[in-house]
Amino acid sequence: MLNYNIPNFVLYDNGLVIYYGESPEDEGEYQYYSVNVDVESVMEQFDLAEFATFEDEYIEQDLMDANTIYLTFYIPETDTNKTIQIYGYDMPDSLQTIINTLYEFVETPRDDAELFTPNYVRLHLVPATDVALIREDDMVDIDLLYLLEDLASALELKNPDTLEDGLELLIDYERFVAELDPLLGFDIPYIRTSRPQVWRYWVEIIPFLP
Repeated sequence: MLNYNIPNFVLYDNGLVIYYGESPEDEGEYQYYSVNVDVESVMEQFDLAEFATFEDEYIEQDLMDANTIYLTFYIPETDTNKTIQIYGYDMPDSLQTIINTLYEFVETPRDDAELFTPNYVRLHLVPATDVALIREDDMVDIDLLYLLEDLASALELKNPDTLEDGLELLIDYERFVAELDPLLGFDIPYIRTSRPQVWRYWVEIIPFLP
């Protein structure tokens, strides 16, 4: 399955952590898990006052194939969330330490963790360009009315007057896994809903609590 946008770690103020990590029973198998932690013990590792002073993005130019990382913290002093986008390795050492700490958490198997099923996925559809150049094997045919009227729990049009700017569909996670994911497979980057309407897509998994 291509184009997942998966939050790796979410900490709630009640101590609940939802994370995407390795199974303690099956090495190499990743899934969402939930576990309860002591919030103060986790948060004392981070200096939120310093975090609030960081730039909004650290983008290393002319770098290929690096991961894009988004970090979001709640800043109590301002009662706001601060998000930092990171691409590459050019960042303050303390920011790299935060990333390392979070990755160490999700990469450590935990016997007390429980499987967590996300509530929804968000399917993003954007009209493809140069459709004539797309190989037939790179497309899967799916009825648009099925996506919009049957599968989607909610729909957002980027432009209410036209579909040319794309659309987003909120889909129940279990229905997505049972019905849509098998159609998309692991290596099909485009959805065709009619001729010549072809969409480039990506899937955003939403693990957060209601």
